[in-house]
Amino acid sequence: MKRNLFLFILLLIPFVSSANTLLLYKASEQGYGESILKRYIVPELKKINEKFTIADVESTSISFHDFHSIITCYYTSDMKNAIGYLHKLSDFLMTGGKLFIINNIGAIKDKGGTNNPTLLDLNAVYNFMGISYKFGWQRIKINNIQADKDYLLENDPDYGKRGIEYYKIFSSLIHPILATQFGGKTYPLVVLGPNGGIALYNYIFDSKGNLVVDIGKIIVKIVIGDLHRQNRVLMVGVNEDITMAFKYALVPLDKS
Repeated sequence: MKRNLFLFILLLIPFVSSANTLLLYKASEQGYGESILKRYIVPELKKINEKFTIADVESTSISFHDFHSIITCYYTSDMKNAIGYLHKLSDFLMTGGKLFIINNIGAIKDKGGTNNPTLLDLNAVYNFMGISYKFGWQRIKINNIQADKDYLLENDPDYGKRGIEYYKIFSSLIHPILATQFGGKTYPLVVLGPNGGIALYNYIFDSKGNLVVDIGKIIVKIVIGDLHRQNRVLMVGVNEDITMAFKYALVPLDKS
């Protein structure tokens, strides 16, 4: 029985642990994205036994198709061969990958060149995520926050003055975690959907730099998905060994 159970566990665990997530930052930003990824994202990936690779997007030529999820964190909006990078992201999403963008997409302008991406290039990425980018950056005082409080670590966070841009949500599958109203429009700030999401301009942090959005819950949704809807097992009777096996494999178990 124990030998069979051991084999059973070995079959279950690779279902989760064989997954890979790519974390991307820009070394030219002198630690901005890298520090956020290592401090807030890496610990959450370790909690769910997710394998990951962290890399400098500016110096690494890496195939996105070796990964099932990509999480990026950039401060600057320019990148060398920005259009090529956006095309790689859209191809990745087209083949079933998931993308989560922290701060901004990092490739609005071509660094050192004149071949800047168009709205078509940018929305080739965003449209796979159920949103449409409209440009129009502006800095405003954030007074009116609409939030899904299930994702908040702090009620009524103070953001002070922040940048906003207009992203239109066109898919009913997209969940706005944070949004603000300005000039008669709703501006999504943090959104999540089946193919990933965005957390614009550091809205996961308040004006004092405190984490106010449950990034761990977002990471689980992106990397693993909603296991309660996808894979569920009903066990009749009691067997602690089998219970632990499913627990290690992160598969929800209903007992009867």
